[in-house]
Order: sequence, then structure tokens, then C-alpha cells
Amino acid sequence: MKYEVECGVIHDLLPLYEDGAASEETTQLVREHLKDCPVCREELRKMRVPISMPAEKDGELWERYKRRQDQLRRKKNIRTACVLFLLAAVVVFCLCYTFIPRNWDWVSGVTEPDRVKGTYTYTTFQSGSPELDIWWLNNASGATLTNVVMDVLNDATYRAELGNLLSYIPFLPQDTSVEGLEGSIVLDLVKDNVTVANVILYNVGKDCEVHVDVWDQPYGTFSYHTDREIFDQIAAIICEYGEKQ
Repeated sequence: MKYEVECGVIHDLLPLYEDGAASEETTQLVREHLKDCPVCREELRKMRVPISMPAEKDGELWERYKRRQDQLRRKKNIRTACVLFLLAAVVVFCLCYTFIPRNWDWVSGVTEPDRVKGTYTYTTFQSGSPELDIWWLNNASGATLTNVVMDVLNDATYRAELGNLLSYIPFLPQDTSVEGLEGSIVLDLVKDNVTVANVILYNVGKDCEVHVDVWDQPYGTFSYHTDREIFDQIAAIICEYGEKQ
């Protein structure tokens, strides 16, 4: 009689055990019982095997079939909802990350420099051979000129590249090369005689691609896009106040 009573209890617990909703103690109790009880193992096997729809839509077999189908349907709906939610969250995050404009303080994360060094390189092609014109803004740039350059950077807004997220993964190679361009600008932002950030600007048609490398940032160079005007303005400043090599 004791064995029959235990089987009856186990039969009531099998649905919770199968769905993973039983407590740890109950799960262990069912497992121990199943080791020595072929009757209950067979009952568990029947629960796991899809049940064919009976000819008559009544009786215990039909009710068990409906319960099992409802359980499977709920599990499937929950899994589908979770996957769709995660995909939607990833899409929204990527869209927000790449389209929300950012200011210079957010992009650079550095304090205002007291000096700016820079070079502007312009490439022309004559008879298929490139020829470089280089202007250099030397170390003697004063506070006024530094403020002019920083005003241009501060007035612009920047849109992040999705690839920046990969910069948070250590040891991942960072490709910041840009091909087929006519000009580039390299700025060194200096604070207390120490370069705190390196900024590279490339003209890409109507857009300007900006690579910002903060020297105490261990995760590599971050890339952004902004209006072409920032490139043209800083290029004009370097040409006016700098020296042509």
C-alpha cells in the first residue's frame, strides 16, 4: 500500500517536475522514486511523447491531450515573445546609438586643452601620381588660436559609428583606415605639456569622419561622423595660421 500511495503522489507531482516548476526537494524526491519505479517512469514517458488526438473528444485521454497541448503552446509563445523582445531591444539600441547626436565633451571626455598642434594634408593626383601638400600648426599656437579650433569642435554634433561598440572588447583589432580621400587633418590636444587626445578628421563627401583617441582610454579609437563644415573650417585655420611644408 505504501508503494501505491507514493506512486499516486508522484503522479500528481510529475507535471510540475516535467515543467521545471517543482522545488529542489520535490525534484529530488521524484528523481529518486523514478529510479526504482517502472510504473512512474512509464507515466513520465507518456507525458513526454506527443499524444495523438483521440477519435472521441471526451474522456480522460482527451483532457490530458488538451492540457499537454496548452502547456506546449504556452512554452512556445513565451520563447517567441522573449526572442522578439531581445531582437527589438537590440535594434532600438543600435538605432539610438548611431543616430542620437552627441556633443564634443561626450565624444572626447577630456578637459579643455591649453594648446593644439595640427597638420593638414591635401592630396592631388597629377598623371596618376599623388602629390601631397602639408600645412603644419606648430607648438607655438597660443590660447586664442586654440580657442578658435576648440570652438569649431564644440559647435559640431557627432553621430557614433556602431563599430565603436567593438572597441569595448579588449584585444580586438581596430581598423580606422579610410581610403580614397583627398585630405586629412591630425590634431593633438595638449594639456600641461602632455597630449591628452589625438583627433583625426577625414573629408568623406558631404560628411566628415572623425577618429578620436583619448590617450588614457585603453579601448582604442572611437569613430564618429559629423558635417563636412568642421573639416573645412579647421583646414582653413591651419592653412591661415600654420606653415606649409
